[in-house]
Amino acid sequence: MNTKLKFLFTLLVVLYTGSICSQEPIDAMMYRLQKRPQRTKLSSEHFFENTFISTGMGMSHIFTTRDFKTNQLGFNAGLYVGKWFSNSSGLRLGIDGMPIKMNINGYERKAGIASFSADYLLNLSNFVYDNNPSRKFDVVALLGLSYLAEYASNNGFKSAYGARVGLQGNWNISQLFSLYLEPRMGVYSDNLDYNDHWSGYDMKGDLLLGFKYKYVDDKNRTNVEPFVRKPFLENTFFSLAAGAEMMIMTDAVNTNNMHNIGPYFSLAAGKWFAPHSGIRLSANAGYSQYHTARYLSHVGGRLDYMLNLNSAFNGYKPHDFFSLNAILGLNADCSENKSGETSYSLGLGVGAQANFTVSNNTDLYIEPRVNVYPTSFGGGLTNDHIDIMTQLAIGVTYNRSSKSVRADNNANFERKDFADNIFVSAGIGGQALLSTQLLNDNVTSQICPRGILSIGKWFTPVHGLRVSGSASFLTVNNSKLRSRDKLIAADIDYLFNLTNAMQGYDEDRLFDISALIGGGLVYRHGKQRDVLPCLTGGLHANFQLTPAWSLFLEPKIQGYRHTLSVHSLGFFSADPIFSLTGGATYRLRNYSKVQNRRLYHENEYGKYFFGMAAGPAMVATPFVFKQQWGVAARATIGKWFSPISAWRTHLRFESVVENSRNSLEYGGLELDYQLSLTNLFDNYRANRLFNLNASIGFSLGASYSDYDLKFVPGGQIGLQAAFRLNNALSLYLEPQGHLYGRNFARVNPSRRNDIIFSTLLGMNYRFAEIDRKNRDYRLDNSSFMNNTFIAAGIGSGAFGTTVFSKSAKVRPTLVSEVSFGKWFNTVSALRFAVSNSNVSMGKKPDPHFNFKILGLELSYITNWTALLTGAPAPLFNLHSLLGFSMVNGWHQGEHNFVPAGGIGAQANFTINKSLDLYVEPKVNLYSGEIDGLRAPVNLDADAQVIVALKYKF
Repeated sequence: MNTKLKFLFTLLVVLYTGSICSQEPIDAMMYRLQKRPQRTKLSSEHFFENTFISTGMGMSHIFTTRDFKTNQLGFNAGLYVGKWFSNSSGLRLGIDGMPIKMNINGYERKAGIASFSADYLLNLSNFVYDNNPSRKFDVVALLGLSYLAEYASNNGFKSAYGARVGLQGNWNISQLFSLYLEPRMGVYSDNLDYNDHWSGYDMKGDLLLGFKYKYVDDKNRTNVEPFVRKPFLENTFFSLAAGAEMMIMTDAVNTNNMHNIGPYFSLAAGKWFAPHSGIRLSANAGYSQYHTARYLSHVGGRLDYMLNLNSAFNGYKPHDFFSLNAILGLNADCSENKSGETSYSLGLGVGAQANFTVSNNTDLYIEPRVNVYPTSFGGGLTNDHIDIMTQLAIGVTYNRSSKSVRADNNANFERKDFADNIFVSAGIGGQALLSTQLLNDNVTSQICPRGILSIGKWFTPVHGLRVSGSASFLTVNNSKLRSRDKLIAADIDYLFNLTNAMQGYDEDRLFDISALIGGGLVYRHGKQRDVLPCLTGGLHANFQLTPAWSLFLEPKIQGYRHTLSVHSLGFFSADPIFSLTGGATYRLRNYSKVQNRRLYHENEYGKYFFGMAAGPAMVATPFVFKQQWGVAARATIGKWFSPISAWRTHLRFESVVENSRNSLEYGGLELDYQLSLTNLFDNYRANRLFNLNASIGFSLGASYSDYDLKFVPGGQIGLQAAFRLNNALSLYLEPQGHLYGRNFARVNPSRRNDIIFSTLLGMNYRFAEIDRKNRDYRLDNSSFMNNTFIAAGIGSGAFGTTVFSKSAKVRPTLVSEVSFGKWFNTVSALRFAVSNSNVSMGKKPDPHFNFKILGLELSYITNWTALLTGAPAPLFNLHSLLGFSMVNGWHQGEHNFVPAGGIGAQANFTINKSLDLYVEPKVNLYSGEIDGLRAPVNLDADAQVIVALKYKF
């Protein structure tokens, strides 16, 4: 069947079907075409209504019919402005730029393409469904014309023209801001890739991801009241930024530009004159390496115009979480290359600043920027006509609050007495001499340690003074001499709190930053010894952890006359040292002695406390890491007599291994003063979870080493970090340093003093506060069995023959004890005890022989909890024991009856009305040769810990 017959057959079928259907009644409205909604024209009071600006970046690819395997893929970025004339129709103008690799005559070349375009826009979503301001997603078709200008290395400039089509999918974050994805395809004149094709044209595809600002009709857009008739400093800001920079190189084929990245720093101040317009003046410095043996350093200033796109397109809304500023500026830089040539250049810069609001006055921002200079800047590194420097910075901006807000905030800055707002800081860090030698050598090898201690005072929320002392090293190079000098410096700095100046005082602020400037004197000790004056400047970033405790980070520059090194920066005849220090600060905050003492006496659970602690110890000698390690332990009793002051008495024991044969044993009594830094700097709080306490004191004790017993005085300092578990119990960690008298450790007879460092982990127990004026020591003793008790316990210990006997070492013991006692009042008791100790004597004199000690003891017990507070505590009581006993030493069938004395402590825990559990550490001294071996001082000893159950009648 030919085509004509097929057409005739189909026509007949349609006509027949229509005649059959026409026999039924027809409702014409059912078959009427749906009328397309009428397009509404957008009203514009002025030209900028319904306009938008957008930018995007992505990938481009040139499709060539000559070689489909050739990789001609490049990065693409564009900037566009447009206007909607109706809900569905608009026009967009734009410029795109892309670097790309091309295969030109068999050689891979890097090229750059700039594209200028005009696109007609059709919003398909609005065309089909009419305008909906709440729509989250819409699709836009585009049809446009483009003109392309190209440049390829070794192939020069050329141009091309063509047309393109595409789609744009918009995700509308808000009426102001949207994200979009835009694929498009274009057809262009031949030679776009520098190759002739048989088809006579080239094709290029693009895929961009970008964001768009849309001009929103806002009646408040012209509201400039916050910027009219205000003091000049209103609506000002300052910012600090750091980042990276990179020179764009001419030799793009043979040079990896990523190797040219260097650091970049900026400090700026500016002012917004209108909601959308402002200026910014900044100081900048940077350094970048653009060849394996060449570098470029520069410092300079910039004057930038800033356009706030949020305000321009959506009206003045100062607290938007995100805002974008367009930047156009004039640069003035002084640059220096490796040959020492210094040049001054003017340039232009363009960039964008993405701001994220942290608080009402603080923003974090990311700022990419491109700067164009004449060839005097870098010596023609980009090409023969211009030099291009790209930069990416991350920074923080502070915006000045209104005068009324600052005044209200500053009213909270209380000054009760001179001690208020005094602070103490300590920190460590590093420093290096800034010179051309630093840039040539290994930078890390010239960084030296630095420590700082300072005290200062804030007189107002903005102004303060600080006196600092620092100790450091410095690596210097003078001609062929390389030395490492010691520096001791004293500085006086004026502090200007930039955050409080811009926003007003806030005692709960988590972060603030201050500028500092001052001067001082430095003593240099090395190949040369002299005193040098210096000028200082820097920034102090403070991170508040509690109202009194904060951490800081401080970059600082110290300037000296040009005598430290023969290598200078070339910009001025001086030697600057850059330092970066981090540390901690304590600050007195509205401390009132009267108020704190009143709160302390009203709310404190108890003043008296008991503690026990133990931890590692070491003797500070040249052999400290080989064999001078040991342990330290102590028992403590003390009293807080004010919110910041306490006294403590310790019974301390130390055992340190001196060498493979001998050990050092020490026991002594210590008395020290303890200062609560937390309460001093942050006022007293009854329920504070963490406290930091400093202590200083003296001691008197005896040390025993190599069969020699000596009495030695000493002194100690420490720092205690205490963590409160409940009203009565706290845990602490306390590093300490002890300075003892002559030949304490006996390692070096020529030493005048010995130092022992220890770190103790312990527990403090506070006794409940009871009115001692009304305390009652009486007990119901109407019957002899009233207030009596029996106890039984077992434990372990060590027989101390190492301390007092030459013939044996420390031997472990197994102890058992049964006791009977009676409390005569709440403080005093007597106890009779029968104890048995089995001492393992090892292989000497008989491997099957164990030395035994059987004793009968009478002890006096003191309840320190009742003595100090007025009554026994319901859950925990601390007891001391002092006793006398007769013991029988049984060894090798011989019995030696000798007197003995004992002293100990008892931590007593109440289980119920009739039952207690206690832990009893104790030391016993025996007279004579109880073990059958002669002791040089006619004394033997043992130490033991017993755990026992007590039944109360």
